[in-house]
Amino acid sequence: MASHATHRLPVCPNCGFDFAASSGPDAFCPQCGQPNHPLDISFGHVVEETLEGIFHFDGKFFSTVRALFMPGRLTRHFNEGRRMPFVPPIRLYVFISFVFFLLLALVSGHDRRTVQEVFAGGNRGTKLSADSVLNTIPIQADAATQDSVRQQLREALTQRNRPNVNVTTGAYWNYTQADVEAYQRRPTPAHLDSLLRSHGHEPSFGNRLTFRQYARFQTATVDEARQRILKNTSVALFFLMPVFALLLKVLYLRQKRFYLNHLIFSLHLHSFILTLFIVSVLWNHFLHNDWYMQLLLWVPPLYLVVALRHVYQQSWRKSTAKALLLMFSYAFVLTFGILTTLVVGAALL
Repeated sequence: MASHATHRLPVCPNCGFDFAASSGPDAFCPQCGQPNHPLDISFGHVVEETLEGIFHFDGKFFSTVRALFMPGRLTRHFNEGRRMPFVPPIRLYVFISFVFFLLLALVSGHDRRTVQEVFAGGNRGTKLSADSVLNTIPIQADAATQDSVRQQLREALTQRNRPNVNVTTGAYWNYTQADVEAYQRRPTPAHLDSLLRSHGHEPSFGNRLTFRQYARFQTATVDEARQRILKNTSVALFFLMPVFALLLKVLYLRQKRFYLNHLIFSLHLHSFILTLFIVSVLWNHFLHNDWYMQLLLWVPPLYLVVALRHVYQQSWRKSTAKALLLMFSYAFVLTFGILTTLVVGAALL
């Protein structure tokens, strides 16, 4: 870390070493290693020292981030031995993960609609609207008005009791919003088992977990669901980075590279993806639109192709073909990983 003061102390306050005995005051004590600067330092200096102690947060970080946005650049520098100017791969990933989860905890969403409302075309809003209309009708309302209100209420009730399709498994998950609300009023194991049996499902461990997650998802706000998906995906990415490196090892077996080289590539790629997650959270919070979904959909595949081309030095055609194969293979593994995090999350409820 660069010194923040030109004034040096003549004696180390930590161990008492006399700098006069050497060539004079230095930036660090040669006996204990403590930085030699005045005792009255700014709060910003303390914060910087703390960050550097945890993440080695110094000039390396900014040069590393710049290189991270150039596909394959960091990995090539690492493989070629140019490592001092950049943050080590694992430390970089840990720091970006820390920022991402901190943002998820601090940033509050603006979309307060529930997932159930969105998928049902706003049926909850329709139901509330119908109830409010009913309360404002005069007792002497004419027959036409009463018929109109009854029709609105009938449509709202139909929507509320319409079964849902389980988009995760493709199976017909014949539970209604009323079922979810009934379970939330009495979330006991006996009631859950009774509810499952009434819809033809065995009260197995898997079905219980599925319904709990289904109920949580249906009643969550859009922003809560979005953050939950991002969080589960990021957790799955962390545990599956070695698997991605193993896929790279298989695809580039003829190059006879060490597994560590592929793992470094995987760390840098996943660090970039997590950075995109951070951008998406900030984008959604400040701009209040879903354009960031296009960012998450298109940028990682393009980044992967260019990074493979630059690191493994093969043609664009081979790099594109291997990127597609990697994405399809990894998609299956990642889906399994996300589902595992969902199941574990439900089991811990």
